[in-house]
Amino acid sequence: MKTEQISWNSAAGWSRQSSDFSLSGSQLVLAFGSTASIERGELLRQVQGWYPNAYVLGCSTAGEIMSTRVFNDSLVITACEFEHTKIKTADVNLDEFPDSAAAGANLASALDAPGLVHVLVFRDCFKTM
Repeated sequence: MKTEQISWNSAAGWSRQSSDFSLSGSQLVLAFGSTASIERGELLRQVQGWYPNAYVLGCSTAGEIMSTRVFNDSLVITACEFEHTKIKTADVNLDEFPDSAAAGANLASALDAPGLVHVLVFRDCFKTM
């Protein structure tokens, strides 16, 4: 797996360690940010443009981490490029289920696949692609 991180804040705009998007073929982009940054739809549209084949998903945070630093009122994305890993997403609306056990069973059923190794779960998240 290869990764690259890019951050955004209202004062400096986008900031990245390299001058190009070397992982434009990434399959997964994790985006964590302040509510205000996530609500700026143009930011996530830019990210989707940089990584057109990736699922972009994430949620709001109380502090965003990039490398060894913690930021506030920002958006931090981590693009992940896998050599052999298959990515699949699923989501459930908790309001459509009588309890969390039923929602969890539905989600598990949607993700059931041979060779499944890891599951990453977010509450109140967003997803593009």
